[in-house]
Amino acid sequence: MNKVVLDSSALLALLNREPGAEKLTTKLLSIAVCSTVNLAEVHSKLVSRGISESEAWNDSAAPVSELIDFTAAHAQIAGDLVRLTRPIGLSLGDRACLALGMDLGVNGFGCPGLHGRPSMERAAPAGADQCDSLTTRQP
Repeated sequence: MNKVVLDSSALLALLNREPGAEKLTTKLLSIAVCSTVNLAEVHSKLVSRGISESEAWNDSAAPVSELIDFTAAHAQIAGDLVRLTRPIGLSLGDRACLALGMDLGVNGFGCPGLHGRPSMERAAPAGADQCDSLTTRQP
């Protein structure tokens, strides 16, 4: 079954009902996975806004079908991407999304573009363009 990787910006857009969130349909969310790194970002944002820890955790995790632990392999991929992605300002969370997508060989949602950053296709290595601003491509 195809999967799609969501990053924190996609989850936050959905939770905050921001523009672009409508592209995260029920069907798409039924195959959505998320790295625990990105989930920690979303959880932290919600807690910092005053939402209780348990409610923030439940709200953060609810939209995705599967949470995937950030592994040593993901850490290495994310670290390897830093020089290539620094010019477009990708965070560790963005690179965690890319690393998971590259590891799984699946589409991604939300990395650059949702908040005005440039598309990954300009700077990322082969396979890293799975996270392409709320548009999908079949691998």
